[in-house]
Amino acid sequence: VGSEMCIRDSQYLVRPPVPEPAEKSKLVGYTSQGVAAMNADAWHNNGYTGQGVKVGIIDLGYQGYSSLLGSELPDASKVFTEAFGDTDFERDLHGSACAEIVYDVAPGISGMYLAAVTTGIDTANAFDWLHQQGVDVVSMSMGWGLGGGPADGNGPMSELIDVFVSGGRVVAVSAGNSGESHWQGGWSDPDGDSWLEFTSGVELNSITNLARSENLTIPVDYEITATLAWNQWNSPTTDLELCLYTWDDETDPTQLVCSEDEQSGQEGQYPRESITHTVTEEGYYGVAVYHYGGSTNVDIELEINDVPVRYVVQSGSVSVPADTASAISVAALDAGSPYALEYYSSRGPTNGPGGSLTGGFIKPDIAGYANVSTTSYGARSSGSSFNGTSAACPHVAGAAALVWSANPSWSGSQVRSFLESRAQDKGPSGMDNTYGHGRLYLGAAPAASCSYSISPTSKSFGASGGSGSISVSTSSGCSWSSSTGKSWIHINSGSSGSGNGTVSYSVDANSSTSQRSGTISAAGKTFTITQSGSSGGSSPPGDDTYLAVIAHTTGANNSVWKSTLSICNVSSSNASVKLTYQYGSGGRVVRNTTIASFGLAEWTDAAVDLFNVGGKSSGVVTIESDVPLQVAVRTFNTSTDGTFGQSMPGVSSSVSMTNSQFGMISPVRRTTQFRTNIGVINTGSKSC
Repeated sequence: VGSEMCIRDSQYLVRPPVPEPAEKSKLVGYTSQGVAAMNADAWHNNGYTGQGVKVGIIDLGYQGYSSLLGSELPDASKVFTEAFGDTDFERDLHGSACAEIVYDVAPGISGMYLAAVTTGIDTANAFDWLHQQGVDVVSMSMGWGLGGGPADGNGPMSELIDVFVSGGRVVAVSAGNSGESHWQGGWSDPDGDSWLEFTSGVELNSITNLARSENLTIPVDYEITATLAWNQWNSPTTDLELCLYTWDDETDPTQLVCSEDEQSGQEGQYPRESITHTVTEEGYYGVAVYHYGGSTNVDIELEINDVPVRYVVQSGSVSVPADTASAISVAALDAGSPYALEYYSSRGPTNGPGGSLTGGFIKPDIAGYANVSTTSYGARSSGSSFNGTSAACPHVAGAAALVWSANPSWSGSQVRSFLESRAQDKGPSGMDNTYGHGRLYLGAAPAASCSYSISPTSKSFGASGGSGSISVSTSSGCSWSSSTGKSWIHINSGSSGSGNGTVSYSVDANSSTSQRSGTISAAGKTFTITQSGSSGGSSPPGDDTYLAVIAHTTGANNSVWKSTLSICNVSSSNASVKLTYQYGSGGRVVRNTTIASFGLAEWTDAAVDLFNVGGKSSGVVTIESDVPLQVAVRTFNTSTDGTFGQSMPGVSSSVSMTNSQFGMISPVRRTTQFRTNIGVINTGSKSC
């Protein structure tokens, strides 16, 4: 259903409607007021900052994020980005503000993964990417609103979240901002004129009417979006139309536009109508619903884009995919005591099966903090804070990271249970459809009573690598875990139990899976053993780049295939580069070279000119450098008519497929004119 629907921004628009805040100069140093409200400061002081946890954010865009790296966001080395589909990664401030809040709450996370999306397909690909990156917690401050599905806990987005959470992870989703902009009910037409009555004798539901007593005008250039949906998600046969009207103090309502999609039980039809209209003249606006045909025995929902309606029904306003049972759906509280509910915050329950207005379950699950300071939107004190359930959601994601850093052996369901059990009850006793379990509150931090020792405290290696072991000893009140593949140890304070043991490690100069710089070093309570040293006059290698393919061989009609290798040093320092050509059945040649700052090195026939391999050969070149490079190879055929071939970029080892991943090569073809060659590069240290 959502594959061709654009996701609308869930950032709440302050009423009366105002334009999106203009981009301002970046003021570093804002911390969300939600950090203190949830008692996260105490957890930070005891050493729990989200260490060892990866957090992903799915959003519409991350405008200005690069200017926040190393201050309001983690260092660039810990931030990973991906734009899906046709999404402009920096089209919106919204995602940057969400990322700021996550980092305020959990400043010690091991990685932050920013995914920019537009459509449902983009979102599916984003979840897949975050899964591949090993992300533990996802913050998703977005929603489809009405029309994205029956809102009964099922549908494409719910399935995506269910699969992700089933792997032991946590997903937090904003509940929506439709608490004052939503109406629902059954068909009512006592006068028989085919126009729905929202209340007795009223067929026009005016919008921007927060006080319920007088209408507010909508300004020029404001975009009104109104959506209607009803509970016939399989072959809808009830045909409803949604119409937009305007009027002023002296004129009767005038119809501007109607949504008249057909619902006649045909394949590809959906029980929804939607209107988008840009205001050209300031005035009063409202909507009406007309019954065109089919049964009137339907449950109906109406939503206007985050502006109030006069005849409002707050219950059932939670958005898609906040209706997903496996997601932590987050309501919005003001970040200042007494932590009052924000009036726009969407309420539950979810819809019942198929979109019915009965038979749903309680949502949201917890209430986070809104109206907070961020660099992206501004300070709370200035009135330009970050508001909406969009702001509340990343507080919960950050809190999950803190809890996991204190309890690294826990599952995602245990982390969620902890957050819900610690929440401070608000509203009716127990879980309810307004606050869920209550206000997000972490409570007292686990004691920072862990003492430990490791031996040796430092170790370095030459370029050829090496192996060894580290002895670990911890006191009661803490535990430790390790990963020999990446050669790190994490000592966790505050958990029950203690332990002594040994961690074995291996550092391979030629393996992209080993860490390679510096020595064992203390950073909080994380210890890393890595490689240092040099060989053959070159500096320690950085990231690996692979080139496919380097060749020198004969082609048809006495032509010759050659490969031109080009390397550009894109840094301000000289590059020490190590090139390894592996060809044939065991052939291997290593070359070291230096490329000046912003310089270009190029070999027209690299197999011969650089590696001095005569005769025929073809294979793979691995390039290692201590500074960033841009690398490409053009493999071409020379003939009397000129050259023809293909240029391919160098590919980092970080984009290699890993175990259990699925890839496709398209198209593979053979005709009388050409054929497709396929090469495979093993970027690991074991055979595959």
